[in-house]
Amino acid sequence: MDEVTYFPQLGKLQFAILLLIWLLSGMFGGPVAYLVVPLFVFFLVNKGMYLPVFLGFIFILILASSRVDSLAFAENLRPIYLVLLFGIILLSSFLRPLDNMWKAFVPFFLVAFIWIFVSNIPATSFLKTVSYVLMLVVIPTYMNRIYDNYSDEALKYLIYFGIFILFIGLLFWILRSDFVFLSGRYRGLFGNPNGMGIFSFLFFVLFVVIFTHRPDLFTKRTKIIFCAVIFVSLILSGSRTSLAATAIFIFFGYFYRISKPIGVILLILLILSYQFIVLYISDIIVALNLQSYARLESLQDLSGRVVSFQFAWNYIKENIWIGGGMGFSEELFVANAQLLSSLGHQGGTHNTYLSIWLDTGLVGLVLFLSAWLFNFWKASRYSYLAYPILLAIIFSTFFESWLSASLNAFTIVLIIILSLLTNSNFTGDSQ
Repeated sequence: MDEVTYFPQLGKLQFAILLLIWLLSGMFGGPVAYLVVPLFVFFLVNKGMYLPVFLGFIFILILASSRVDSLAFAENLRPIYLVLLFGIILLSSFLRPLDNMWKAFVPFFLVAFIWIFVSNIPATSFLKTVSYVLMLVVIPTYMNRIYDNYSDEALKYLIYFGIFILFIGLLFWILRSDFVFLSGRYRGLFGNPNGMGIFSFLFFVLFVVIFTHRPDLFTKRTKIIFCAVIFVSLILSGSRTSLAATAIFIFFGYFYRISKPIGVILLILLILSYQFIVLYISDIIVALNLQSYARLESLQDLSGRVVSFQFAWNYIKENIWIGGGMGFSEELFVANAQLLSSLGHQGGTHNTYLSIWLDTGLVGLVLFLSAWLFNFWKASRYSYLAYPILLAIIFSTFFESWLSASLNAFTIVLIIILSLLTNSNFTGDSQ
């Protein structure tokens, strides 16, 4: 493939039609989508249109998160798409050299591969480990090569795409609310309300990162409209974790911008006041008359998370150093679903750190955290936003396990954010 030296345009309407074709081919054509989507990908790459290929992958990940039966094709399509993206890197000089974000994770992946040999689910563990490796190789490489060659126009397309996803969900809320609500809570195009909240939170962070370093990319009116779409989606989701994570990002982002030492002092004060917050959070919610929205009746046990945390920890205490391989935590909770349900819990660990600990043991957990912290430290050299983002992510992943998996619509957004923040062409001299 020849090197691309221009920005091949694919109009927004054309791109929307392309995604509609993919959607319809999967919904009504079944396995036809496994042929249609790759053919379009190869066509776009041949035309040098790497940006829609990249955004198309995010679209498939979003569809894969849905619980609608007619969209089940996307779950099987996403690993195929990821392998295609990696294969294109090998064939295209445009996408080289590889970004080096993945290098910090090499020790973690070595440990993860070791546990495959003793795993009860070796095939699943192998595929999940490989998919995480490929995500950390493919996504930063595409994002940085696209930005380096397409410049700020790529950022516009990225933001418009995210807003489009959120807007379509809100449109369904108006036209057919039953499609985008689950148990009385708004989920948009995602599988559950918490997924909607996580995506809204992460996309807001991405939006702030972009307009902080590229303040003239959008008009003030456009920024206000986009923020409104994001926050309406976030608030409707009712995701307490994502709302709190967003508040943490905004709070520390403001003070880190003024002074990093002030931000550190406030973080210490927040940690010291943790017990006070926990003690009086219910009274504060009642005083604000938000008990219905905050689902106060489920706050004490964190909607069953206390049960899941205790269950995971009881297992870990007996197997501190031993991992079951990537994906083991999911299998463990599925195998004990009846017991956990009787205790008031549904789902998985709802905690990234417990999931990784169960999957790769304590050594794996330490290496996993070290790799992410290293990349955030790199980002902090270019942008004051790095540490506020890190604090918000730490909070979000303490109550959700999305970062322990790779092929979802959330981990990819975080990788995009870090890719931009470690790209000197994007950050320039901004601090």
